[in-house]
Amino acid sequence: MTVPSGEIMERRTKEELRAEIERLRTQLTVYEAAMKKAATNIHPPADLHRWPHPCRKQLSLERDRFYKVLDQLPALVYLQAPDYSIPFANRTFIDNFGSYRNAPCYRIIHNRDTPCDDCSTFKVFDSGRARKWDLHDKDKDAFFEIHEIPFADSDGSPLVMVLGIDVTRRRKTRLALQQSEEEKRLLLAQLEAVPDGLVLFDLDGKILWSNRHVMSLMKLDKPLQPGQVCHGTICRHAVCTDCPVQPCIEEGVFQERELLGQDGRQLHFRCYPIRNDKGRVERVILNISDTSRNFNRRINHLRAGQLAAIGELSAGIAHEINNPLNGIINFAQILKDNPEVLRQHPEIPERMLSEGERIARIVSGLLGFSREPDDQLQLIDPRNLVRDVLLLIETQMRNEGIRVEVEVEPETPLILAQPQKLEHVLFNLLSNARHALNARFPLPDKDKQIRILIRRQGNLLQFRVEDAGVGIDAEHLPHLCSPFFTTKPEGEGTGLGLSICWQLVKEHGGQLHFNSAPGHGTRAIVDLPLQPPR
Repeated sequence: MTVPSGEIMERRTKEELRAEIERLRTQLTVYEAAMKKAATNIHPPADLHRWPHPCRKQLSLERDRFYKVLDQLPALVYLQAPDYSIPFANRTFIDNFGSYRNAPCYRIIHNRDTPCDDCSTFKVFDSGRARKWDLHDKDKDAFFEIHEIPFADSDGSPLVMVLGIDVTRRRKTRLALQQSEEEKRLLLAQLEAVPDGLVLFDLDGKILWSNRHVMSLMKLDKPLQPGQVCHGTICRHAVCTDCPVQPCIEEGVFQERELLGQDGRQLHFRCYPIRNDKGRVERVILNISDTSRNFNRRINHLRAGQLAAIGELSAGIAHEINNPLNGIINFAQILKDNPEVLRQHPEIPERMLSEGERIARIVSGLLGFSREPDDQLQLIDPRNLVRDVLLLIETQMRNEGIRVEVEVEPETPLILAQPQKLEHVLFNLLSNARHALNARFPLPDKDKQIRILIRRQGNLLQFRVEDAGVGIDAEHLPHLCSPFFTTKPEGEGTGLGLSICWQLVKEHGGQLHFNSAPGHGTRAIVDLPLQPPR
């Protein structure tokens, strides 16, 4: 599987690390072979003292040349005698450990006052065979690979040639590679532990990686494989009309969708672009989460809000129904007592019918407001939306001395929306405005008024609900739509009303915001797109 971030850079880094390790390994092999050959060739013969002077001189020159070669090697080289002295050390040794004269090896190399308890070099003296071991210079955090080769001085006395190759870079490269592999393992483990489904795509829409939760969320028969495309695998369709992946690839911006899964669960799809150092989109990652519980909770909150609103309206609605109902009863009683009245007042049946129709409209509006919300979009007239909501609340407002002014700009377009949800939003905003006005004006007042404005703003339809109530402190404005936040006195509000309104407006692809100041009233603004979200 492909690592779900920085894939190209990580692969390049690993290749470079492996190449560096191989280069150092090759270099080490060359050094070791050269040193063994040199040590063999430079050993003086036992009868060197019988050789003619020119031969001995030539051998001495070769030996000097050999020492010069050792001096130039980018590796530690020194000769150690059985008495712990160092007859020769090259430049690299001196650069690392300083002068080697007049001090035993254990003091120069290990900074000890006594010989090492388990000296590897003396094992070479005893066995006559080469050895290899590792040295860690803790002070410099350097690592050396030590090769010890039996050697003989010009007089035949035994020496050990010690070759120390600095493998710090190789060691740290290997550690970096191991760390990278461990980080990759931990990252994959963390991504697998996420309860959401995660899928990584390339710019062709092909799957690079996915975690195991995608299978359970999408009810797949088998895991996704790299190289597959999402349609026909994740969603089991030829091409998904609501797919957030392709728009995220093409536009390079975050996309989200609410879709139904195979088993009817509500699934939330969020797709994020992944950019490189230059800001170009290289990958996109899809997050799939099961929001059924949250969705049902929102529906329950909405239902609770509707029932609370109906309870608040009950007194006003009862009065609104009682007036025409009393009229019908009175007319019926008159006709019962004196049927001849119809000859003098033939309009009575028409008036009875009119009052009955008014009751029917009120009951119909109340039933429509209280029934379970329907997600089906409908083409609605904003004027009718306002009319239906005012039908439920205008009597209560009139009794409280509140005037309502409705202003709809000419040629205001129809809008495709969910009418019950928008009715809930408008009712809640009007209810809040009513509370604010009553708090500022307990008695009738010329400024005790609510203004409803509906107009087109480009590609948006805007609803405004304005009041001259007590207003809202600036510090509270950012929190108005937070769940359970309320500015009403304790016991007078749940703090869910505006939170639900904000969610309902968001589901329509719109925005809900407020302008307010203490003592200067409040303006609630709902902006809805004329074209609903996909």
